[in-house]
Amino acid sequence: MKVVKINTDKYPKLASQYDIQSLPTSILCIEGEQASRIKGVMQTPKLIEYLKKFL
Repeated sequence: MKVVKINTDKYPKLASQYDIQSLPTSILCIEGEQASRIKGVMQTPKLIEYLKKFL
């Protein structure tokens, strides 16, 4: 798994491409396709449990 942080002010076209309208937004892509989207903050233990189903 690779985690990438994008500065939406610096890369507005990328933010538009992924339809990011609020921050933080986390997008999980599998083989280049969006598999999940999380809007807002999620605490680490809950995030880990959520992501386990994709591993």
